[in-house]
Amino acid sequence: MLRELGYSIPQDIAVAGTTVLDIPGVDTGIDQHPEAIGRIAVEMLVKQINVSERGEPRDPCRILVESRLKDGNSLPPKCLV
Repeated sequence: MLRELGYSIPQDIAVAGTTVLDIPGVDTGIDQHPEAIGRIAVEMLVKQINVSERGEPRDPCRILVESRLKDGNSLPPKCLV
């Protein structure tokens, strides 16, 4: 839509997505590490199967896979001062 309105990325407008996978052509945004999330989920499931855990866990826990901002071409070059 921005290009249709005549704006140029990143010369006129900087664009970043909430995830680097959401917006085609925009490579700047949050890298949520989806492969790591999937791998860790499978590891947890295998662990639960191996110790015969069934149903809701007695002591639920949460695992956080940290996201990182990924710089890309949809942001203007950084200025050196």
